[in-house]
Amino acid sequence: MTGAITTIATPAAAASKALPFTIGVKPGTDPDKLLKSLGFELNGGTEWIPGLDAVRADLEYDDFSALMNKVDAAVPEHFRYAQREQVLGLHTSEQAPLTGRELQTVQLPRGKSGSDPVTVAVLDTGVTPNSDLPASRLVSGVDATRLPFVMLPEYPDMGEDSSDKDGYGTMAAGVIAGDSGVCPSCRIMPVKIAYQNGDRVLGFSAELAAGIVWAADHGAQVITTSASVSSNSQLIDEAVQYALDRDVLLVASAGKYAYSGSPVYPAATEPVLAVSAVDTSGRTTGRSNYESAGDRWIDVAAAEGAPATNHKGEKTYLNGVEGATAVVAGTAALALSSKPGATADDVRKAIVGTTSTPQRLPVLNAGKAVHAVAGDDAADPEITATGLTAGQLIAKPIDVQPTVTDDYGFALIEMTVAGKTTTIRNPWEKLRFTPPAGFSGDLAVSFRVTDFAGKTDGATTVVRVDTAGPTGIIVSPAANAHIRGAATVRFRGSADVASAKVNGVAMKKVSGEWTASVTPNRGQLVVEAADASGNITRFTRTVVVDNEGPTVTSISPAPNAKVRGTFTSSLSGAKDVSGVAKAELWANGKYLGAGTSRKVATGKASGNVKLTWKLTDKLGNTRTYTRTVIADNKAPTLSITKAPKNKAKVKGTVKVYVKATDTSGIARVELIVNGKVVAKDVKSGYVLSVNTKNQKKTMKVRVRAYDKLGNVTYTSIRTWYRK
Repeated sequence: MTGAITTIATPAAAASKALPFTIGVKPGTDPDKLLKSLGFELNGGTEWIPGLDAVRADLEYDDFSALMNKVDAAVPEHFRYAQREQVLGLHTSEQAPLTGRELQTVQLPRGKSGSDPVTVAVLDTGVTPNSDLPASRLVSGVDATRLPFVMLPEYPDMGEDSSDKDGYGTMAAGVIAGDSGVCPSCRIMPVKIAYQNGDRVLGFSAELAAGIVWAADHGAQVITTSASVSSNSQLIDEAVQYALDRDVLLVASAGKYAYSGSPVYPAATEPVLAVSAVDTSGRTTGRSNYESAGDRWIDVAAAEGAPATNHKGEKTYLNGVEGATAVVAGTAALALSSKPGATADDVRKAIVGTTSTPQRLPVLNAGKAVHAVAGDDAADPEITATGLTAGQLIAKPIDVQPTVTDDYGFALIEMTVAGKTTTIRNPWEKLRFTPPAGFSGDLAVSFRVTDFAGKTDGATTVVRVDTAGPTGIIVSPAANAHIRGAATVRFRGSADVASAKVNGVAMKKVSGEWTASVTPNRGQLVVEAADASGNITRFTRTVVVDNEGPTVTSISPAPNAKVRGTFTSSLSGAKDVSGVAKAELWANGKYLGAGTSRKVATGKASGNVKLTWKLTDKLGNTRTYTRTVIADNKAPTLSITKAPKNKAKVKGTVKVYVKATDTSGIARVELIVNGKVVAKDVKSGYVLSVNTKNQKKTMKVRVRAYDKLGNVTYTSIRTWYRK
């Protein structure tokens, strides 16, 4: 059955739990009688969906469950399927950044407009003529929209008002067949399957199916839609097959990124052309669906953001997968228009078979696809600009994109430099020109373009290449020079030196030389000399950095050592990377002179003596060592505690008991008789003995004590007489 949707039963008030369902029946079945015979109460009757032996019915969910349990056994000769109706996935307000290269990415064959009129049905929000899409380019359309049963008790039939109140349908139609569109010779059939509902565009699967059938029945050769449902639908499958049986090519959106790689329908229904979106580099974006690993269901992708004019006549662009779908639909229409007699299958195979895959999705090459269908090639390719200018100075790698004209586009562009050839085959690619290293002079860069018919054109541009850095020499400091603190660096460069810096510090040019004061970095001075092209030559000078004074191995006397009189302080093992210049000594702040060994006089003083050694290297770096010693010039305290008194008469062995003390310690105590040492003791509690029998009758006796520094003291002399 074809034509407008026919209302079979008078609508009634919708039940609160009622939902719309699609019920497939066998030919000749009265769906109202079928449902009533099964005991169902119809809320609003049923509506035929043209050409598909299916109706929409508003049923309560529990009723539907009961229906599924009863129909197969009760009336199998009348019942085919029952499915819940789905809300269409449609447009969002996502925005894609524009580059101006959106249509270049798919290489639209701007030299072709088609010769055989082709009608493209745009199943969307309707189409309103504008300055880019005149009314003469539209054929009669249809309005297949209506609110769901549960919201409105009356269901309008399909109407003739297919104008656009939202903008998406108009923009899609303009991308396909507008004056600036892909196929300006094509015609647009507006099929309104969605409408504005608050801040969203709303439509249902039954409208989509009805729109496909209506378009196929009314002469559409290409049917395109940006609508989708997330679950496979037998109703939509049958509508797709209805169009395929009439040699109609279907082009459908693969959906938004929110689907996360899951197939959507009718795009995933074979052989519908499933379209996704890429950016102007042929890479996937975050605004369009993609293919999950191992699931190849998307057929082709195009760049989003095609320029468009909306229903208000405003210049804008069709972002996201909607724009990509319109570009593919326009390409399919142009291919059909380019060769009378071409079939939908011919065009589908040409589009799918000519894609490139820079990342995950196969990207449309519109010119290659149309050429594959048309099979003709009237024009020779021409390189109108190489992307370089004669005499252009090139010092670093650059991207080069020649401008090529051809009726279909290029198949191959080659660039040859110094015998080396690089190639691009896709319109989003650029040739990378890397000038030879260390080269200065003219260089010829040759280009050759080949079109899809094998025709070629060539062009050459001579450019100026400068990749050779300046020459020069570091004048000072000399290699391995010893540096203290900052060094004054002098660099003499060739005439092409435009700037120079050393260790990152800018140098100034003075009297033909570049100079700067800088601290060496770990013994390295690196001069970077740059020419006007930005070429840099690095000059390195290794120096010895010395900011430390000399070191010594040892100094005498030791810390806190005790000294007396005049002593010697000396140091040993003095060394320095730049050499020791001098060593100087101070004692208690008094300068005693230079040398590694100096006499220090303490006189009769006792107490701390601060020794200060200052060492200086040949660069002027100094290091100071301080040492404190203790001067002891005081004699020990000495007394005889027990012994014969003066003028005493003695005989035999006589003992003398002595007490001796000193801060530096007693070294020894000696007994002297008639000027000779006759006894000594080194241990405290000193006892000295003398055998008087061996001495003269008259004995002059005294005791002396030495401390450990050599200080000495004596007792008074006693006279003894031997009995």
